[in-house]
Amino acid sequence: MKKAVIFLWVLALAVFSSACSANRTTAPPENSTSYEEAENTGETLTEEYVTKLFLSKADSAFTVTDCVLADNRSYDIIGVVQFTDENGKACNLAFVKEDGYFQRVGFDAQISDDSTLTYMGNASVSLILKNINSDEKYIQTVKYSAEDGNVNFTAASEPII
Repeated sequence: MKKAVIFLWVLALAVFSSACSANRTTAPPENSTSYEEAENTGETLTEEYVTKLFLSKADSAFTVTDCVLADNRSYDIIGVVQFTDENGKACNLAFVKEDGYFQRVGFDAQISDDSTLTYMGNASVSLILKNINSDEKYIQTVKYSAEDGNVNFTAASEPII
């Protein structure tokens, strides 16, 4: 009995260690694309390209409402997409990286009709929002940062008088 238990432990350890050390790679979805692929095909980085890249990784219920290029590529961000999420919330931003993956942030506000998503440099954007409980408008600035694997968003607002 003791030999059987030892044998099972050795077998389990062997299986466990080989499973943990295996290098597993998964192929990207067939319809996915990346910044490197765009460079290799000579495709120019455009808002349409960033939108397509975002939608290749995003929930199919997302609807893009605006997009802006990140001209200096801080934190490998190539663009910022404004979108309506799966719950119908219209005030969401996705900071899109070269590989199409993104970090998102959302606000309990409405996008003002006169808003334009503007890239401010250093992974920062601004847009005009409207308070959901009133018609008060304000300029919302959102900055993306990442350090040691932690993503942070810093937001500041300024009322429009």
